Amino acid sequence: MQGLNFADSERKRISGELHDNVSSKLAVLQYKLCRSSDCSKEVLNLLNNVMYTVRNLSHNLHTPFLDKLSLLNAIQDFVFPLNKVLDIKIESCIPENVLIPQNHKFQLFRIFQEIINNILKHANASQIRISLRYAKNHINLLVSDNGIGFNYNNCSTNFGMESIRFRAKKLNAKYKFKSIKGHGTLFIISVPLTNQ
Repeated sequence: MQGLNFADSERKRISGELHDNVSSKLAVLQYKLCRSSDCSKEVLNLLNNVMYTVRNLSHNLHTPFLDKLSLLNAIQDFVFPLNKVLDIKIESCIPENVLIPQNHKFQLFRIFQEIINNILKHANASQIRISLRYAKNHINLLVSDNGIGFNYNNCSTNFGMESIRFRAKKLNAKYKFKSIKGHGTLFIISVPLTNQ
């Protein structure tokens, strides 16, 4: 899907614009407001919230932090704000000596983001369980929720599913959904690691 490759480059461009242009202008505005005697705490709090939102948007659109973080740390960082409203548990059984190639990490993290976004939009869930495992030269990611479930055949052609399918193909990965109406959904993807 050439469109997704274009989308990734656009995310990088927009992320840079948010970080370098919008965030810097907000910082200048914050500085000027702080020096003004007419500025209320309510306005400053609102501005701080906007700056926080822009920063998160920038990070979510582009993921350069994956260069420095492990996949587990990136997942923990992504779901951290959700802990205020959802019961989220994460487990990892990946030995420290197992190196995940950068492209694998990027594509798998994007798949993870898509799964979490789908849960937030459609599942009406209160719990999310995330598991990272290593076995037989494969990284296995499992994400489950206790939401309303869904029929995979009814939404297998939407953009989110197409994105997952495309990225999984790039990784030569196998994945599946297990879902029962009213009993939540389990997503499993198994990614082979080469040159380990």
